[in-house]
Amino acid sequence: MLAAFVYAGNGGCALEFLQEMAVNAVSANGKTFAMVLCVCDHIGLLKRGRREFSRMLFDYAIHPNIEHFGSMADILGRSGMLSDAKELVYTMPYQPDIVSWGSLLGTCKIL
Repeated sequence: MLAAFVYAGNGGCALEFLQEMAVNAVSANGKTFAMVLCVCDHIGLLKRGRREFSRMLFDYAIHPNIEHFGSMADILGRSGMLSDAKELVYTMPYQPDIVSWGSLLGTCKIL
């Protein structure tokens, strides 16, 4: 359901649905957070993106994967925080892939 909201471009409903999941004690997983970070990226929610990225590990014990790191780097870059995005890509516990570099380079073009 969350993915349907995201793919339909309805980020607000996706975030509301995430809150409903929490209220109803529905467990989130890595895919859930990938969708949430995608929403934050596309509608420019830097603070929310950072909060959800942290919640993955500290509230749900979900270790961010390379997709999560790439989304967070994109959120930072699109928010004008290119040095933070670059640092995240360089320090993440994964070897940066073409998607990670593409996110970083894409934000340079946007700015």
